Amino acid sequence: MVEKTRTNTNFPIITKGDRFTRVNESVIFQIKGGLWRYKREGVKMDFYSRLGAVSYAIAFYTNQNPESFRRLDDKLAKHKNDCMFHKYHLKEAYKKHDEDAIGLYETLLEQSLHRADTVLNELKELSKAIQLV
Repeated sequence: MVEKTRTNTNFPIITKGDRFTRVNESVIFQIKGGLWRYKREGVKMDFYSRLGAVSYAIAFYTNQNPESFRRLDDKLAKHKNDCMFHKYHLKEAYKKHDEDAIGLYETLLEQSLHRADTVLNELKELSKAIQLV
């Protein structure tokens, strides 16, 4: 008779509140400015998104390449900051009635929004792979 072997997947214990998430001994909480801080045994890291921070913590405890979540979160932060930059300059271009600048910043804003959405979708897919989402 063949006996089925069970793989032991010790999924970390997750506790979620409004402004914090605890994953085993790690704590993720929102700090001033809207960022999320990951804190564990003297290690502190700031993340742009809660999803990125929680995914990093889970990947750390399950040994599933946590640095990929860190890289994706950094990319997401860059593209979101680019969006804010282009939005500001688009607003200024409308005030000055500069048609060339309006066209330029509208295009740059659309590209940055698309890139941010792409990275966010990639982060969500990677989170699904570790059974988070």
